[in-house]
Amino acid sequence: QPLLHKKPYHNEPSFEQDDGSGDIQRYNDKILHETVRVAVCDVMEDTIQNRATSSNGVSPIFQHTRRQLFLMYHERYLHEVQRMSERNDIRDGTQFKKMPFECANNGMSGSFQWTKLRTRLGKLHATLMSEIDDWRRQGAEQTSLLKAHHDAAVNSCIHYLRQQEDRIRHEMPEGASIGADETNACVWVATIFGPSETLWDGGMFQVEFIFPPDFPEAPPFVHFLTSMFHPHINSQGVPYLRTLVIWKHADPKEKTISALVGQLISLLTVEPSPEPATHLNNTAADLHFSRSDDERKEYKRHVKRCVQRSMDM
Repeated sequence: QPLLHKKPYHNEPSFEQDDGSGDIQRYNDKILHETVRVAVCDVMEDTIQNRATSSNGVSPIFQHTRRQLFLMYHERYLHEVQRMSERNDIRDGTQFKKMPFECANNGMSGSFQWTKLRTRLGKLHATLMSEIDDWRRQGAEQTSLLKAHHDAAVNSCIHYLRQQEDRIRHEMPEGASIGADETNACVWVATIFGPSETLWDGGMFQVEFIFPPDFPEAPPFVHFLTSMFHPHINSQGVPYLRTLVIWKHADPKEKTISALVGQLISLLTVEPSPEPATHLNNTAADLHFSRSDDERKEYKRHVKRCVQRSMDM
């Protein structure tokens, strides 16, 4: 319940007003710290290590969702940790202040440990990227086996992609093309042509799809190879695609490669959503949704630079 309010302190009975003590901000500070520590780091460590029992109630059913969300939001987590660690009043080792409404059995005790959180976030991201590198490696090995006509030793992902290759090319939406790496059937690159009458007009944007061995049961890793400046794309090129987040429960028609490419095109044709949960690049979002004409113009200049760089690649 407290997390549903921008200032959770006010959700507590009899604490609806600001008494000037500073506790409202202190409460927010430790909630942010503990959210990153427990809801992000603890949960993702349980997920990656596939622990049989989890104090956080982590279920394997949503492991793909958690992985996707972490890769999307990783930079936002790091940004918040860095921002908070620069404050002298809550530096590493500073004890949480006990709020007037907290008690021994119902409260958050502990201390701020921003450095440890930053290290944990870095290790989690490195582990996930290592898994994706392993998909790439396995794909190359499997492709070599296929070329050597050892079809029986090739995994289902390779067979599925080979069987669907012609259909995938045929169903590509207008304004895009796609093809598999000649040496790796599990790595595909799509080229999206900047839609006309948009800020992205004139650009050519490449997106890499890396498919896991259990695709299509598990979602691919999707990221732009071309530098992008967009509220829904983080600086590492990872886009916010709802289908990837809800993969297990998504409509089968939305889980095709052509449909995913169509969703990527929509990022460049449809106005960005103002919903904060979809913002993976806060700088881009702040400029795009700013009330300042100068800042909105700055956003457009960033996009135009992306378009120009895409043509220089």
